[in-house]
Amino acid sequence: MQELAGRAVEEFGRIDVWVNNAAVSFFSPFLDVPMRDFQRVIDVNLMGYVHGARAALERMQDQGAGVLVNVASIIGEVPQPYTSAYSVSKAAVRALGVSLRSELTLDRKKRIHVCTVLPPTVDTPFFDHAANYTGRRAVAMPPVYTADRAANRRGQCAPRRSTRRPRPRRTAEDRGPRRGGQG
Repeated sequence: MQELAGRAVEEFGRIDVWVNNAAVSFFSPFLDVPMRDFQRVIDVNLMGYVHGARAALERMQDQGAGVLVNVASIIGEVPQPYTSAYSVSKAAVRALGVSLRSELTLDRKKRIHVCTVLPPTVDTPFFDHAANYTGRRAVAMPPVYTADRAANRRGQCAPRRSTRRPRPRRTAEDRGPRRGGQG
């Protein structure tokens, strides 16, 4: 991740937005899953984000601004059966975001933002690619969103002031009388 972040800065001069969006999973009763599979989910889904966040935030601190987006899952908030490691990892990603936001606030880093998004179930090959120890076909729990619908949801990770030109400050006197004749 450090190498990737370094190459991004070499190529583009800075990192304005970094998105951590990795996920693997399995479907299995907790006691039946091989521990190597459990560890792999934690390594990718949590530690991948930790490495990405460190690489990005180091550059953002040097440049004084940036937005880190961590894509967790609604499963981090509402875990489901047979996905114990995935549920744990996505809850940990949420906790990581809260912790990082708190540190940035305490350090008065007002132009560096951390956003955690919790998408719903999205219709992707994810369910076909995950290891499955249940003996049954894994299917997405409803509601299931199309990838386009999930991507087009209008979430706001960065404050508006970082994405739009600031408006000039106006006072009540600048606005003039209100409609209806009242000043």
